[in-house]
Amino acid sequence: MKAWLFALILSVTAVAQSPNVPVHVHDNPDLIDGSKTPDAIPDSAAWRLWLLSVTAKDPKHPESDQLRQDAYLRAAGWEEDDLPILREVLDDFKMAYDSMMQDHNMAEAAGQNPSLASLKARRDSLVAEARASLLSGKPETAERVKKFINGEKKRMKVSKTEVQP
Repeated sequence: MKAWLFALILSVTAVAQSPNVPVHVHDNPDLIDGSKTPDAIPDSAAWRLWLLSVTAKDPKHPESDQLRQDAYLRAAGWEEDDLPILREVLDDFKMAYDSMMQDHNMAEAAGQNPSLASLKARRDSLVAEARASLLSGKPETAERVKKFINGEKKRMKVSKTEVQP
């Protein structure tokens, strides 16, 4: 009995580890896949996703947040002397974004049925404001950063309903 059970476990393990097992992937018709159609991702969505990535905090390692954020900013094309001002813009964005989401979620939890269209409009306004502030420096830096964000679209996936007003 033990030998039979052991053989069964080995065979299941071998099948699970087999590199020739086909992976079944479903295409989601509601998804814009930036690896296939990066131009279909609106700039506002790309900037929002990038801003949320850059402003994300690591609760286990808060001491590394600024180093990680600075690395994102340098990779996007900003220079060292730009970083202090950019950090302020990002902190303001993150605070306003989190506050907006908290207000929306509290209203929803209270049964007030807040408007999703209104939330998207406020969200997009916050993103546009942060984007304008971040790009207000040297024109050549702004162009590098815009190219970088456009290049990042190939790594993004966005719901079509998410980008519609």
